[in-house]
Amino acid sequence: MKLPWKQAAAGLLLVSTLTLSVPPVWADAAAAPAGLSASYDLNGAASLQVKSLLQEKTAAGWRIGAVVKLYNNSAVNVRVPDHEMRAKGSDGNTFTLQPSAANVKTIPAYGFVELSYLLEIESQAPLSITDLLCVYVDWSVYPKAETVLADVPVGSLLWRGKDAVIEDPALLKGWGEAFTIPGTNSPLEFTPVSMHKQFTGQSPTYVVKLAVRNPGEYAETLPDFTISGRSGSRSTLGTKVEGAPAEVNPGGTKYISFAVTLEPEAQLDSLYVMTPESFLKQGQPAPLTYWTGRLAFQPQASQNYARLPVIKAGETIAVDPHSQAVNPQLGVTLQSLQWFENEGQQFKTAVAKIKFANGSTSPVPLPQLGAELVSGSGVPFSGTQLTSAVKEVLPGLGAVGTYTFAVPKSEEGTRFTLRLLEQQGQQLYRTPIAQLQTEVTGDELSTELLKFYPFEMKIDSWGISNMAMQNIVTKAFSYTYKLKMQLDIRTSDEVIADGAQPKLYMQIENLEGKILTSKTYPLTGDNRLANGIQSIYFESTNSDQLEYPITVKIYELVPTPLGDAKRLISVMKQ
Repeated sequence: MKLPWKQAAAGLLLVSTLTLSVPPVWADAAAAPAGLSASYDLNGAASLQVKSLLQEKTAAGWRIGAVVKLYNNSAVNVRVPDHEMRAKGSDGNTFTLQPSAANVKTIPAYGFVELSYLLEIESQAPLSITDLLCVYVDWSVYPKAETVLADVPVGSLLWRGKDAVIEDPALLKGWGEAFTIPGTNSPLEFTPVSMHKQFTGQSPTYVVKLAVRNPGEYAETLPDFTISGRSGSRSTLGTKVEGAPAEVNPGGTKYISFAVTLEPEAQLDSLYVMTPESFLKQGQPAPLTYWTGRLAFQPQASQNYARLPVIKAGETIAVDPHSQAVNPQLGVTLQSLQWFENEGQQFKTAVAKIKFANGSTSPVPLPQLGAELVSGSGVPFSGTQLTSAVKEVLPGLGAVGTYTFAVPKSEEGTRFTLRLLEQQGQQLYRTPIAQLQTEVTGDELSTELLKFYPFEMKIDSWGISNMAMQNIVTKAFSYTYKLKMQLDIRTSDEVIADGAQPKLYMQIENLEGKILTSKTYPLTGDNRLANGIQSIYFESTNSDQLEYPITVKIYELVPTPLGDAKRLISVMKQ
């Protein structure tokens, strides 16, 4: 016994299987491209093709939606043929779909129109749509005469909402494989080029970047679509990242990115290209929008970092020329990547300094980039670009971007992959624009030439002395240590230096390594260390006696979000 169906739309008709009064004209349907139905001739002047078909489970029952394209094969405008659109179930029952109030009545010469249909059914009975029927009903005779103009087997066209799985081999693409989007009439070619994992709260967000190429001779508008991520049997609709281009010029290539956020423990299995469909119900001010899948492609597999270029300090970083994050007039160079220590912490800090050189004749803003350091085992460590007082790069000069990465002390590797990331949207979604392999270096000690980019400090001579003084009133002793140096401090490159970073940190230690006192000096501004003979006095507060011999240690000091990090660059012993 069949369960009763209750249709939510008043006046919609449930009819039995049709008996044809004339031979069907759809028997010789033209072959179809992947993702679309075959083309069916309706009346000699117009032909029909199914763009999408939805069968979606709802709380009350089922939603059936269909979008068809009607093509005009003549040189004059033609009227849309009278018809009803019906969905046929596997049990033989058919359901008449409601036409959208936005459906047009005329097809332009040699053009096409899209018509939308929808029906909501209140029933929990099983349903499986097998065919979409385009039916002409002649109401001028009694009983009415019905003619099936087209009977379209749904096959892989049927989209089952969140439960849908794309299985058609023609619609399954690999990572990096170019594709066009079925049903959009757009010649634009899309190629997955990068996928970056970050977190939104505790949930993983995958930022998928596609290269969009226009092979045609005219500018093309990007079709409306998004990317969804599938994990197991669950699908999550992604969002387009802000800043996406509206069109692509002939022969040009641009990027478009989508962010897909999954559940905290979910693993990304596949990515679907989704296009929107809309249906306007009579009397409603706004249309209902739903999404159907057009094709699927695999996520990016684990990257082979060994194939990336190996860059040494002072060498150029190749930045994606299509990126909008770095002005093409800026040259990008890796100046250093070094280990810094964080006293009392269980992590160390890698500090990367990147030079942006302006080869143009006008100022260019200093790029604000994300960064990531990836260990040899594939573990990524997020970086932070330090705030700089330098906001733009002047013509003929450079500026330094400093990036810090907190890394566990247990990390013993020296070869890392450095990624520069373009940051888009208010959520700062990140996509790679440069990737390279490089070495992280340790301390480089000297008592003659101290290097801490973009500065160099030449020490021509130095000496350490200590003094004890007694307060004539309290009779208490105080102890002072004097470091005298002949200095020559200069920038080692044609760059604008930021006064806040780096700084020099000097500390005095006794024979057992106990810190007696310390001082910090900027390298620009009024209180900076100057050239010439400098006498630096340290007053000891951590000892009740005059210590001898003492050691002076000089560090490069860099502020980070987790506190100051320092790198030893000189040791002077008394």
